[in-house]
Amino acid sequence: MDRKVKETIYDEIHNKGEISQEHIIGLLKVYDDKPDINKLVESHYKSKANRIISSFKDDNHVRDCFAVKEGKRTIYVNIETTNKVYYVKDITGSLKKQIDGRKKSMQKAKKRVEILEGQMSIGEIDKLEIAK
Repeated sequence: MDRKVKETIYDEIHNKGEISQEHIIGLLKVYDDKPDINKLVESHYKSKANRIISSFKDDNHVRDCFAVKEGKRTIYVNIETTNKVYYVKDITGSLKKQIDGRKKSMQKAKKRVEILEGQMSIGEIDKLEIAK
């Protein structure tokens, strides 16, 4: 993708605070290369496979299956039944990164809510260090 298109999208979301999916799609249709039909079909099926696997849950509605990359291949792993500890360790590492990232995003969102609701003073806002 052309770097300018990406920068335009980033600038708009930064300056306006929000942007519609339709607007981004419109920009991509104008400035991005046309997709390869065969790649789109393959991507469709991969996406569907991922959704099926991610919806596989135990009786308590806790997810059991996760995707693991093995070279260029994707392997779906049921953490309840696999015997390969390296797959489970890989999944544990991925989940930890996701949790850490979501915690930072949650902190950022909570601080923004406080600012927007007027719960913070201007002095506190100046001292504020939003998670990066």
